[in-house]
Amino acid sequence: MYSKLQDREVCVHVSNQPKLSFISKNFEYQKMCMGNLLTAASDNNYKKTLYFRSIGRHRRGKEIANLKRDFPEIADDFNFPSFLPFDEQSSNVFSTILRIASPGCNLWTHYDVMDNLLINVKGCKTLVLFPPSDVPFLYLDKDKSKIVDINAPIDEINSTFPLFEKATKYETVLCDGQAIFIPAFWFHNVTSETFSIGVNIFWKNPSLALNDVYDKSDSYGNKDLIPGNRALSQIDQAFKHIQNLPFKHQVFYSHLMINKINDNINRIANKNE
Repeated sequence: MYSKLQDREVCVHVSNQPKLSFISKNFEYQKMCMGNLLTAASDNNYKKTLYFRSIGRHRRGKEIANLKRDFPEIADDFNFPSFLPFDEQSSNVFSTILRIASPGCNLWTHYDVMDNLLINVKGCKTLVLFPPSDVPFLYLDKDKSKIVDINAPIDEINSTFPLFEKATKYETVLCDGQAIFIPAFWFHNVTSETFSIGVNIFWKNPSLALNDVYDKSDSYGNKDLIPGNRALSQIDQAFKHIQNLPFKHQVFYSHLMINKINDNINRIANKNE
């Protein structure tokens, strides 16, 4: 990989902290040659945290990542998994993403709107997953959790995020050549215990794609489905309707909205039993 791509310029997340946060933007983007990235990221004594996520060649990062198109020099070194129910030419495939991270790099907790397979080509990663039902406990800002360090002492987390202790953690470790299926809307937090190289495959749900609910401007696979985004926008609008009422009235109508949402959850659950 080094010999084939050493002169290729790529854009890398660079941070002074190992725990990256997209919300606080505690990193900057820097351009560097792939050779320098691989050398620095594999150096345990390198002082900064490096994280690379391929985004295509569009200068503004608006192109969906495609390993074969973006990195033809190494595309044949990666075998598309035969156990998936489609091949890499299928219209179901959304993106194939190359990821490189330095030791200790911790990627923020977030969800994606598509099923994906994370294949660990080299190194060791720890993954912590939370089910979609943990939304009330993860203190979200859109698709990302505000909790930067999910492994901090629970008392420390509770001081700011008291509901987090109710979340259900599923933890696993990926080593060389291993892979994990991450279903759509499952929250995941990834730590590279060692220098790591991986490939992500994202794919669309055929029935959802047929109904055209994926956002066509989504190049990362994490923009909310169009009907869901509309519903969330209407909730924001509902809050604006009551914001000029006295405090106790705002609380009252907010509780009524929560009751309506809970009733809808129960209705959906009963319908699918």
